[in-house]
Order: sequence, then C-alpha cells, then structure tokens
Amino acid sequence: MSDVRLLIRFKYFRRFAFSSLTNDNFRRYALSQAISMVGNWMQIVSQSWLVLSLTGSGAMVGLVIAVQTLPTLLAAPYGGLIADRWPKDRLLIITQAVEFTALILLGIIDDYWCDPNMDGHRASRVGRDE
Repeated sequence: MSDVRLLIRFKYFRRFAFSSLTNDNFRRYALSQAISMVGNWMQIVSQSWLVLSLTGSGAMVGLVIAVQTLPTLLAAPYGGLIADRWPKDRLLIITQAVEFTALILLGIIDDYWCDPNMDGHRASRVGRDE
C-alpha cells in the first residue's frame, strides 16, 4: 500500500474513530465503564494473589479464575435472550439491585465468619510470620 493511501486511511480513521465521544452521555458512560473495569481487574488480580499467597499453588489460582469465569460463560446466552426481550431500563435496575444484594450478603458473611481475635480482615494476616 502506498504512503499516500495509508495517510488517507489514517486521516479517515482519526476523524471517525472517536466521533461517538462527542456525545456527552456516551462519554460519561464510557468513562464510568472504564473505571468499573479497572476495579474488576484489581479484584481479579488481588483475589488471585491472595489464593497464591495462601496456597502457593498455581493450580488453585487457575481453579479460582475458572470458577469466576464459569457463571458468565454459562449465563451469557440466556442473558442475551433476556436482554433482547425485556425493557433495558428495567433490566438494568434489576441487575444492579441483584448485584447490590449479593455484595451486601458477601459483606455480612465476611463479617460473620471473621475471627474476632484477628486484627481486621483475614487477608490482613497473609504474609505474616507468627
């Protein structure tokens, strides 16, 4: 491909690649999704690191990642079917409420199972020599 054609393609790409970001609502949505995904990646890395620190086994880290991925893999076809048939705003409210409930229950379970003799969370003891 000649340099002129490549330059024309690049100018076209540069002009239209990010044209969707001119919409304020979409720009806010894209930014919030990027921030949310960074939080998800931090959770995956920290959880894998915790499992590796506790067990010392790469196989257990792989098992944890597989167990995290399996529900998404199994539920994605049904989720697409539901997303096509239900109103988007109602579905978003329902899914966010379910996620909020799951996080609250996880916090309650964690607080219930936490040993009162520990100074804080169980994970705070990882790496200590006692």
